[in-house]
Amino acid sequence: MKPFLVGGPLLGSTTQNQPTNLASRTCFEPIVTPEITLDKHHQQQQPQRFILLPHDRYISVLAYNTGSCIASLVPLQDGEGDDDGDDDDTKVDKLIECVCLAKESRTEGTTVQDILNDDDTMDVDDNDAEENQGSLSAVEQTVEEIIVMVGCKDGTIREFNLQALGSLDKSAPVNCGPYVLSGPCFRPRRVIKVSKTEPIMYLTVPLLSSPNEEGILTYVVTRTKNVDQAALEEKKNGVSNVNVAVLRVLIPHFDGKEKTVSMLSKSDDGVQRKQPIDNIKCRVGKDKSKVFLNTAPFRMLSVSRPTKKNSTTTPGEAFFVILARANSIHVYYEQVQSPRRFAPMSFPIPTANPLTAISVSRNNTDIACGHQHGDIKVWNNILDTLESYHVTMAANEQQFGREMARSSTNKPKDPRKDLIISKVHWHSHPVASMVHDSGSSPMDPILYSGGEESVLVTWQNSRGTDRPVDVLPRIALGGIVHIACSDKTDTNPPHSILVYCEDNSLQLFQSHNKGRKWKLQGLACKSKEEDQLANSTSIAQDPRAFNSKDSPLVIVGLPEAPGLMQWYHPSKQRLVGSLEVAPFNRISRAEEDESPLPTPSITGHAFDENGRQLITLEETPSENIYVGAYERRNTEEHGIVSTIRFWSGTESTSTNNHSSYVLSAAMTYPHGPKNRVSALGMAKNGSIACTVSNDENAFRIWQKVVGGEDDQIKSSPSWTCRYKVTVPAGFSHLSTCRDGVAFSDDGSIVAIGFGNMVTLWDSEEARFLTTLRHLEDLKCNIDSVQFVKPGKLQDLLLIKSASGVSLQSPFKQNGSFRNWSWGIPEAAKGFTVTDSELIPNIECVAIAVFDSTKDQSRLLFIDAISGVPGVKTAASENTNIISGIEGCIRSICAISSSDMAATRDGSTAQPLSLFALTSSGELLNFTDTAEIDSLISSIGTEKATSDGPRLDIERGAVSKRRRVHSEAISSTDSISTKTASDVFGLSLMDESKSAPPLTAELPSLSSAFVRAFVGRRLARREESD
Repeated sequence: MKPFLVGGPLLGSTTQNQPTNLASRTCFEPIVTPEITLDKHHQQQQPQRFILLPHDRYISVLAYNTGSCIASLVPLQDGEGDDDGDDDDTKVDKLIECVCLAKESRTEGTTVQDILNDDDTMDVDDNDAEENQGSLSAVEQTVEEIIVMVGCKDGTIREFNLQALGSLDKSAPVNCGPYVLSGPCFRPRRVIKVSKTEPIMYLTVPLLSSPNEEGILTYVVTRTKNVDQAALEEKKNGVSNVNVAVLRVLIPHFDGKEKTVSMLSKSDDGVQRKQPIDNIKCRVGKDKSKVFLNTAPFRMLSVSRPTKKNSTTTPGEAFFVILARANSIHVYYEQVQSPRRFAPMSFPIPTANPLTAISVSRNNTDIACGHQHGDIKVWNNILDTLESYHVTMAANEQQFGREMARSSTNKPKDPRKDLIISKVHWHSHPVASMVHDSGSSPMDPILYSGGEESVLVTWQNSRGTDRPVDVLPRIALGGIVHIACSDKTDTNPPHSILVYCEDNSLQLFQSHNKGRKWKLQGLACKSKEEDQLANSTSIAQDPRAFNSKDSPLVIVGLPEAPGLMQWYHPSKQRLVGSLEVAPFNRISRAEEDESPLPTPSITGHAFDENGRQLITLEETPSENIYVGAYERRNTEEHGIVSTIRFWSGTESTSTNNHSSYVLSAAMTYPHGPKNRVSALGMAKNGSIACTVSNDENAFRIWQKVVGGEDDQIKSSPSWTCRYKVTVPAGFSHLSTCRDGVAFSDDGSIVAIGFGNMVTLWDSEEARFLTTLRHLEDLKCNIDSVQFVKPGKLQDLLLIKSASGVSLQSPFKQNGSFRNWSWGIPEAAKGFTVTDSELIPNIECVAIAVFDSTKDQSRLLFIDAISGVPGVKTAASENTNIISGIEGCIRSICAISSSDMAATRDGSTAQPLSLFALTSSGELLNFTDTAEIDSLISSIGTEKATSDGPRLDIERGAVSKRRRVHSEAISSTDSISTKTASDVFGLSLMDESKSAPPLTAELPSLSSAFVRAFVGRRLARREESD
């Protein structure tokens, strides 16, 4: 079963593995296409504009006017990546390294017969067509297409035709290795093999006014020597050498037939298709001691323009190719009509203030350079000066010869020694991105810049001022990463600005008034390869949309959204709401060399059953170590301020306002100034809650207090601490994890995990009832405790730790259910259970297991009733395990409803729908069908009766239930070992050993027992004295 990708970073991360501190170097750039007329079979004949968002395995295509995703471009040919039942996904690798647009103009020969065949309205007799077949003449016509050139890791260029977007109904989902892309997907029309094994880092296609009959002229940068990761890990230097080569490639025009073009050997037509231009040696390393070490190329641009008039040359067309590095700018000059090849020229950049961004002005002669220290330098008339230098040198060589022309007397002045630079400075941090407004006048160009400050700055240097003409502050929760306008192939550029920020937001602004046309907000995850999500990251179904057919997900703990709870819509693949729990200054650095202030974190949250009540826990670091609890992070010391907040949902439960909560009450230091809160749980009715503090070695019960009916103005709910309970001495040395608290269905019992034990308490009288042992491993702490929701398995406890999962009943066994556990065998090294979830509609437990040796995760499915691996779904008779999931699954969530239940007779197989959030920020949907609606529509209206274990009392007798002691728990029932299956190729438990007992049989501690125990201890102390 392949998961569908339903969320993640809007822009993918590059596969070049080059260490840098700039976010703009780690992710692709968005591309705005010119207006494109789709195929004639498409219903809309009006030209449309699109936005391309590259990823390492695919390219998302967005509608320019609305920002909605309409298709995907997958660089796999037919047959590559098809799902053939093999679980080996190594053949589908991360291919994409760079993307650019090109305008292809070629001449096609068509006959009158072709034109007649295309005309559906013309009726031609077959006999007449045969008679006139010999007399039909060929007609040549010029075809112009906007194509997408994708440079890949395997040394190929994959070519797409954007006009194919008109055939949306002819596409199908495509397997991209670890996941499947749903919706319209398109494959390349051909593959051009440029190099054998060298990855293509960058490519650019100069825009020429006259078409080249021999092919598409392309400049390509290949990586001939990759980064040595072992050298980067060395503590002494940590530097690796990277070699790149610049190639001039002439790609043959597409003939409509050939799917693969090889440029590794000499062409048969006598045209030199591939020519080396330059070789560059670069240094790539870690940013140690604040020294910039990454000198690999980071951007490639091309500019075409008419040649300068000269007595020795004829007017024609020339172009420049600009390759930007941190310590230099390489400029390549070529005249289209001339066979002469001019030597490249390199302009050095001071290493103390390296280059971070570059853009060519609308006048095609100035170059704007953004630097590490936040300043912007404009090289005025640099391309004019460089062209004059090359033209003069060519004329001197033709007149005096090469040796005489290079002498000091006849040689023109070096452009590197005659630079005219204008400098402006506004940014306090490195300039991350710059672009010139494609709709501005070449005589008065407009420049946009952005960086960590999250401010869009507008410059107009022609006015002679060193101050920006406009600033648009704080446009997002993170810094600006990329700014894009229309591509050079656009002859009618729009008056808009596209901005991508670190919080994974994409916004389109109008250039004349900076008004925002639309905003697309994805999951707030950076485009990085390393494991970026913390263990506190979680996803869950929105309880206020529990019975909805289209339920959003509540996501907490994303790295680029600290202090925020976010509501994400999987079907729309965008954020629909957010709640700022912990406000703070998100842009805190004033200077480049300063460290940002530590961000707050949401350490816990809990909803009631209907989502009307919400409780959050937050921790805010302070530079004052004497405030709050002390913590040392790396080399910095902080004071941690803990705060608990109580929220109430508004009356509006519209799907357009999922995050409508108002703050009812808040309390700082709920467990004392020096004690942090470790866990939080709330009853389903929202009337009581429980918090646990490992520092205080106690837990507290909180109760909601609502204003009376006689109040003239009904007051908002308030919360008060009902009582505090000190943890018993037997558990005082054990800790409670974040999700280690849970309430029973009626709220009468609260379960708290300490170490590998679960303690059960009477929530009203604070009476200690009994304990449950999770697994035999005493060193493994319980991560989460969860009472199963109403249904056939009601009141069972789902317990999860890093070593395994168990499903147990805290009450007397009176049905066919037997407690079971599943654990990772000791011989299976590197495996960790990251999350577990009960899927009620198919009555199974999903377990996420991470393999650190392969950096992969797998999902295991265990029948909740019998404890046997495997479950029957609508698409499979026995779904046991899903392996090969890339990265670490941090959290899983099952889409369900309050009355969802499966039939045990097997007559109706229920569909599976499970969401998983990986460490790379990708949200995956494991489902039997492509539509989640089929899952919700299959829910019946009749609630299922529960056959799980129950107390021998009526459900309404809550007072009796609270007084139940450990005698009501069967001590003879042991944890079943039916799940000791050969999932890892090893037995999970030794069958010869007996299973651990269900309970420790600890009695309730009465007041008489306490007095007798304390009196006996005092008597012994007096005797010893």
